Amino acid sequence: MTVSAVVSAGASGPPSGTLRAGWRAVIAQPERILVTTIALAVPAIALHVLVQHLIGVWVVRGTECERHFGSATLIADCGPTNGAAGAGLLLGLFALFVIGHLVVAGMYRCFLDVVDGRPARNPYGGYLLRVLPTALVLGAALTIGTLVMLVPGLVIGFFTRYALLFAVDRELGVLAAIGASFAFCGTRLLSEAGFVLRASGVLLLGLLCLGAGLFVAIPVVLIAQTLRYRDAG
Repeated sequence: MTVSAVVSAGASGPPSGTLRAGWRAVIAQPERILVTTIALAVPAIALHVLVQHLIGVWVVRGTECERHFGSATLIADCGPTNGAAGAGLLLGLFALFVIGHLVVAGMYRCFLDVVDGRPARNPYGGYLLRVLPTALVLGAALTIGTLVMLVPGLVIGFFTRYALLFAVDRELGVLAAIGASFAFCGTRLLSEAGFVLRASGVLLLGLLCLGAGLFVAIPVVLIAQTLRYRDAG
C-alpha cells in the first residue's frame, strides 16, 4: 500500500496533502524517511560550514594595515572592507540557498518513492546534475530577493516551492520547472498560503526543539508538499 493510501485510510485518517498526513507518513516509515533525511542533511551541513569558512577566509584576505605604537610599526589585520564584507554576505547566502535546495531535491526524490510505494533509490543518484541548474537559479533569485527588503525573497520562495519537485519528477528544465511551480501555486493561492502558514509553525516548533526537531519537521512538511503535488496530478 502506498503512503498516499496509508495516510488517507479509514474515516479518521487525515486528508492527503495535510501536515497531519505528512506526520503519519513519517510514523509509518521512520527508518526510511528519517535515515534519508539525516544522510542528506549531515554532509550538507558539513559542506556548508566548509564553504562559509572558505568565503570568510577570502573576505579577510589582503586586509592588512599598519598599527603604530610609539616608534614601532606593526602590520595587523584590520578587518574586511565594506565591499568585501558585502560580497561575502552575498556569496554566503547564495551558497546556503544552493546547498539547501540540493538537499531538498534529494529528499523529494526519496519522498516521491515513498508516496508512490516504489523501492528506495539512491538519494545521491543522477538527479543531482539535472537539478543543479534549477538550484543555482533559485539560489540566485532568493539571494537577491532576500537582500532587497526580504519581502521579494519570501514571494519568490512561496511560488517556487514546487520547482524542484517538477525538476526531479518530470525532469523539467530550469524555466519550465519554475514556471510549473508558479502555475501550481497561483491556481491554488489561498490553499497554498494557508498550508505555508501552518508549515511555518511546524518548522518553528522544530527549530525550538534545540534544532534537532527540524530533522522531523522538515520531512513532515516536504512529504505533505509531495502529497499535494501528487494529488494535483
